[in-house]
Amino acid sequence: MKVLVTGVGGAAGRHVNQLLRQHGYEVIGVDGQPVYLPELTTFYQAPAVCDPAYVAWLADTAVTADLLIPTVPEELLKAATAQDGLPCPALIASVTAVSIAHDQYITAQSLTAANLPVPRFARPSALATAADVSRQVGWPCLSKPRFNRNRRCGGG
Repeated sequence: MKVLVTGVGGAAGRHVNQLLRQHGYEVIGVDGQPVYLPELTTFYQAPAVCDPAYVAWLADTAVTADLLIPTVPEELLKAATAQDGLPCPALIASVTAVSIAHDQYITAQSLTAANLPVPRFARPSALATAADVSRQVGWPCLSKPRFNRNRRCGGG
């Protein structure tokens, strides 16, 4: 069985590659940067995830694969949305689940609605003063971006 693993040069991709190889699978590696891993069956350098041609490129590349495992956070929503147009199954959640996980604020709201414990949270736009922070979130307070900053497409 051939498995196409995206982001094969990153931490998640390397671990997925290692696990698959230990179980006898052939791995087709994909990454935005050149990667040399001698155990890969094949390696392809991918265009940037934000490139409009990325999904079509991924579909063309996956033609020889039996399964696609995306590991790059910036591509997960694209891969989930494109599942029906891919030539092989993708190991990824539904578009709804990936959309929720992509947005840290919606994730916190969803977990709270399911009665799962999460730290107190608020959107910065709802906090005009330090008193608002104290009342709604408390101290110490940590500020995190709501969305992934998409490092692979020029973000922070």
